[in-house]
Amino acid sequence: MKIDFGCYIELLVQKNREAFQYVYQETKQSVFAIIIAVVKDKSLAEDVMQDTYIKMLSYINYYDKNKNFKNWLLTIAKNCAIDYYRKRQHYVVIDTEEQEYLLPATEDNNDNKLFAKQILEKFSVSERQILLLHLTEGMKFKDIASVLNMPLGTVLTNYNRAIKRVKNLKEVSINE
Repeated sequence: MKIDFGCYIELLVQKNREAFQYVYQETKQSVFAIIIAVVKDKSLAEDVMQDTYIKMLSYINYYDKNKNFKNWLLTIAKNCAIDYYRKRQHYVVIDTEEQEYLLPATEDNNDNKLFAKQILEKFSVSERQILLLHLTEGMKFKDIASVLNMPLGTVLTNYNRAIKRVKNLKEVSINE
């Protein structure tokens, strides 16, 4: 479901707290998904998420009302996450015990945790971003392409490659 943020933009310009709360509630999952795919750590992602919303508020006067607000915000989130990652210049090891929220299991068992760990270790940052935005947030591929600044074909290729990898991992785990 696409939400029209148009009426909230002017209120955000005026620093209206209720407008910010609404926008935050409607966008926090998508913003978190795109950030966590890059930084791979919940507490760091929460810090970057806070920076994202601060940056959004500081640049709200420059927002082009003819553009999709959520895509604009997600682009800010992606750029904040990449900037943060570049500043740190190191790889963060993923601990699936601590970070089950990345791919929540429908059943709480060790097989699902192991499968989630395998998936997270095998995917590139862009594949994780695409999967999380599409599967957990229901974003359309054209919107993901816009947010990630990638051609639509590249997004679709990465998504299909990731889905094949999931199927292969699932088949391998079943056969073991």
